[in-house]
Amino acid sequence: LVHNGHQIILESKAGIQSNFKDDEYIKSGADIVFSKEEVYESDIIVKIEPPTKSELKLLKKGQQLISAILLQTRNKDYFQQLLKKDITSIAIEHIRDNEGKLSLLRIMSEIAGNTSLLIASEYLSNVNSGKGLMLGGITGISPTDVVVIGAGTVGEYACRTALGLGANVRVFDTSLSRLRRLYQLTGRRIS
Repeated sequence: LVHNGHQIILESKAGIQSNFKDDEYIKSGADIVFSKEEVYESDIIVKIEPPTKSELKLLKKGQQLISAILLQTRNKDYFQQLLKKDITSIAIEHIRDNEGKLSLLRIMSEIAGNTSLLIASEYLSNVNSGKGLMLGGITGISPTDVVVIGAGTVGEYACRTALGLGANVRVFDTSLSRLRRLYQLTGRRIS
Protein backbone atom coordinates (compact mmCIF):
# COMPACT_ATOMS: atom_id res chain seq x y z
CA LEU A 1 0.00 0.00 0.00
CA VAL A 2 2.85 2.39 0.83
CA HIS A 3 4.48 1.67 -2.56
CA ASN A 4 1.20 2.66 -4.20
CA GLY A 5 1.27 6.08 -2.55
CA HIS A 6 -0.89 5.47 0.50
CA GLN A 7 -0.05 6.74 3.96
CA ILE A 8 -0.62 3.96 6.49
CA ILE A 9 -1.38 4.88 10.08
CA LEU A 10 -1.39 2.14 12.69
CA GLU A 11 -2.21 2.25 16.37
CA SER A 12 0.82 1.32 18.47
CA LYS A 13 0.89 -2.36 19.44
CA ALA A 14 -1.91 -3.21 16.99
CA GLY A 15 0.03 -6.24 15.75
CA ILE A 16 1.27 -7.56 19.09
CA GLN A 17 -1.17 -10.49 19.26
CA SER A 18 -0.04 -11.53 15.77
CA ASN A 19 3.61 -11.19 16.77
CA PHE A 20 4.25 -8.06 14.69
CA LYS A 21 6.11 -5.25 16.40
CA ASP A 22 5.70 -1.55 15.72
CA ASP A 23 9.27 -1.46 14.33
CA GLU A 24 8.32 -3.94 11.60
CA TYR A 25 5.45 -1.72 10.47
CA ILE A 26 7.69 1.36 10.61
CA LYS A 27 10.31 -0.41 8.44
CA SER A 28 7.53 -1.13 5.92
CA GLY A 29 6.59 2.56 5.79
CA ALA A 30 3.72 2.82 8.28
CA ASP A 31 3.34 5.67 10.76
CA ILE A 32 2.67 4.57 14.34
CA VAL A 33 0.32 6.61 16.53
CA PHE A 34 -0.52 6.12 20.17
CA SER A 35 -4.28 6.63 20.30
CA LYS A 36 -7.37 5.37 18.52
CA GLU A 37 -8.43 9.00 18.01
CA GLU A 38 -5.39 9.59 15.78
CA VAL A 39 -6.13 6.46 13.73
CA TYR A 40 -9.74 7.54 13.24
CA GLU A 41 -8.63 10.79 11.56
CA SER A 42 -7.84 8.71 8.44
CA ASP A 43 -10.00 8.71 5.31
CA ILE A 44 -10.21 4.92 5.21
CA ILE A 45 -10.40 2.74 8.33
CA VAL A 46 -9.49 -0.94 7.96
CA LYS A 47 -10.36 -3.27 10.84
CA ILE A 48 -10.83 -6.98 11.33
CA GLU A 49 -13.36 -6.79 14.15
CA PRO A 50 -16.49 -4.66 13.72
CA PRO A 51 -16.21 -1.19 15.25
CA THR A 52 -17.40 -1.05 18.84
CA LYS A 53 -19.92 1.56 20.03
CA SER A 54 -17.09 3.78 21.26
CA GLU A 55 -15.24 3.39 17.94
CA LEU A 56 -18.39 4.31 16.00
CA LYS A 57 -18.35 7.63 17.84
CA LEU A 58 -14.80 8.26 16.59
CA LEU A 59 -15.80 7.91 12.92
CA LYS A 60 -15.89 11.18 10.96
CA LYS A 61 -18.37 12.23 8.32
CA GLY A 62 -17.68 10.71 4.91
CA GLN A 63 -15.07 8.15 5.94
CA GLN A 64 -14.81 4.69 4.45
CA LEU A 65 -14.84 1.61 6.67
CA ILE A 66 -13.55 -1.79 5.56
CA SER A 67 -14.27 -4.28 8.32
CA ALA A 68 -16.21 -7.29 9.38
CA ILE A 69 -19.66 -5.89 10.13
CA LEU A 70 -21.55 -9.10 11.02
CA LEU A 71 -24.80 -7.73 9.63
CA GLN A 72 -27.04 -10.33 11.29
CA THR A 73 -25.84 -9.41 14.78
CA ARG A 74 -26.22 -5.63 14.50
CA ASN A 75 -29.23 -3.64 15.59
CA LYS A 76 -30.84 -0.76 13.70
CA ASP A 77 -29.08 1.87 15.84
CA TYR A 78 -25.66 0.59 14.67
CA PHE A 79 -26.53 1.26 11.03
CA GLN A 80 -28.20 4.57 11.83
CA GLN A 81 -24.94 5.78 13.37
CA LEU A 82 -23.09 4.84 10.17
CA LEU A 83 -25.77 6.56 8.04
CA LYS A 84 -25.73 9.77 10.12
CA LYS A 85 -22.02 10.13 9.45
CA ASP A 86 -22.35 9.16 5.78
CA ILE A 87 -19.92 6.26 6.25
CA THR A 88 -19.31 4.01 3.27
CA SER A 89 -18.90 0.59 4.82
CA ILE A 90 -17.70 -2.61 3.19
CA ALA A 91 -18.45 -5.80 5.13
CA ILE A 92 -15.41 -7.99 4.43
CA GLU A 93 -17.40 -11.13 5.17
CA HIS A 94 -19.56 -10.37 2.11
CA ILE A 95 -16.82 -9.60 -0.42
CA ARG A 96 -17.03 -12.03 -3.33
CA ASP A 97 -14.18 -13.02 -5.61
CA ASN A 98 -14.34 -13.38 -9.42
CA GLU A 99 -16.01 -16.78 -9.00
CA GLY A 100 -18.67 -15.37 -6.69
CA LYS A 101 -17.21 -17.08 -3.63
CA LEU A 102 -16.79 -15.48 -0.20
CA SER A 103 -13.01 -15.96 -0.15
CA LEU A 104 -12.26 -13.76 2.88
CA LEU A 105 -14.99 -15.41 4.92
CA ARG A 106 -13.70 -18.83 3.90
CA ILE A 107 -10.12 -18.10 4.97
CA MET A 108 -11.32 -16.67 8.29
CA SER A 109 -13.42 -19.83 8.79
CA GLU A 110 -10.46 -22.07 7.94
CA ILE A 111 -8.35 -20.27 10.53
CA ALA A 112 -11.14 -20.48 13.12
CA GLY A 113 -11.58 -24.23 12.55
CA ASN A 114 -7.85 -24.95 12.82
CA THR A 115 -7.23 -22.77 15.84
CA SER A 116 -10.33 -23.97 17.71
CA LEU A 117 -8.78 -27.41 18.08
CA LEU A 118 -5.37 -26.06 19.00
CA ILE A 119 -6.93 -23.89 21.68
CA ALA A 120 -9.06 -26.80 22.90
CA SER A 121 -5.96 -28.98 23.20
CA GLU A 122 -4.30 -26.29 25.32
CA TYR A 123 -7.30 -26.22 27.67
CA LEU A 124 -7.25 -30.00 27.95
CA SER A 125 -3.60 -30.06 28.98
CA ASN A 126 -2.73 -30.12 32.65
CA VAL A 127 -0.53 -27.04 32.12
CA ASN A 128 -3.79 -25.03 32.01
CA SER A 129 -5.44 -26.99 34.85
CA GLY A 130 -7.18 -29.21 32.32
CA LYS A 131 -7.72 -32.97 32.57
CA GLY A 132 -4.27 -33.71 31.21
CA LEU A 133 -5.62 -35.15 27.95
CA MET A 134 -3.91 -35.27 24.58
CA LEU A 135 -6.12 -35.18 21.51
CA GLY A 136 -4.14 -37.92 19.82
CA GLY A 137 -3.75 -41.35 21.29
CA ILE A 138 -0.43 -42.89 22.10
CA THR A 139 0.37 -46.58 22.27
CA GLY A 140 -1.91 -48.25 24.77
CA ILE A 141 -4.16 -45.21 25.31
CA SER A 142 -7.30 -44.47 23.32
CA PRO A 143 -7.43 -41.15 21.47
CA THR A 144 -9.64 -38.36 22.78
CA ASP A 145 -13.15 -38.12 21.34
CA VAL A 146 -13.88 -34.79 19.65
CA VAL A 147 -17.38 -33.65 18.75
CA VAL A 148 -17.76 -30.99 16.06
CA ILE A 149 -21.11 -29.29 15.69
CA GLY A 150 -21.57 -28.07 12.13
CA ALA A 151 -20.06 -29.39 8.90
CA GLY A 152 -19.44 -26.04 7.21
CA THR A 153 -15.99 -24.59 6.61
CA VAL A 154 -15.18 -24.05 10.30
CA GLY A 155 -16.33 -27.59 11.11
CA GLU A 156 -14.40 -29.04 8.17
CA TYR A 157 -11.14 -27.48 9.31
CA ALA A 158 -11.77 -28.40 12.94
CA CYS A 159 -12.25 -32.01 11.76
CA ARG A 160 -9.09 -31.94 9.66
CA THR A 161 -7.06 -30.61 12.59
CA ALA A 162 -8.56 -33.09 15.07
CA LEU A 163 -7.87 -35.98 12.70
CA GLY A 164 -4.34 -34.69 12.12
CA LEU A 165 -3.78 -34.72 15.88
CA GLY A 166 -5.06 -38.31 16.07
CA ALA A 167 -8.44 -37.77 17.73
CA ASN A 168 -11.66 -39.73 17.16
CA VAL A 169 -14.06 -37.30 15.49
CA ARG A 170 -17.87 -37.17 15.44
CA VAL A 171 -19.69 -34.46 13.50
CA PHE A 172 -23.27 -33.28 13.85
CA ASP A 173 -25.08 -31.16 11.26
CA THR A 174 -28.66 -30.83 10.03
CA SER A 175 -27.46 -30.96 6.40
CA LEU A 176 -27.00 -34.49 5.11
CA SER A 177 -25.19 -33.18 2.00
CA ARG A 178 -22.64 -31.32 4.14
CA LEU A 179 -22.07 -34.43 6.22
CA ARG A 180 -21.60 -36.55 3.08
CA ARG A 181 -19.16 -34.00 1.65
CA LEU A 182 -17.12 -33.95 4.86
CA TYR A 183 -17.21 -37.75 5.08
CA GLN A 184 -15.74 -37.92 1.56
CA LEU A 185 -13.18 -35.16 2.20
CA THR A 186 -11.79 -36.86 5.29
CA GLY A 187 -11.52 -40.30 3.71
CA ARG A 188 -14.35 -41.67 5.87
CA ARG A 189 -12.33 -41.20 9.05
CA ILE A 190 -15.17 -39.44 10.89
CA SER A 191 -18.50 -40.51 12.31
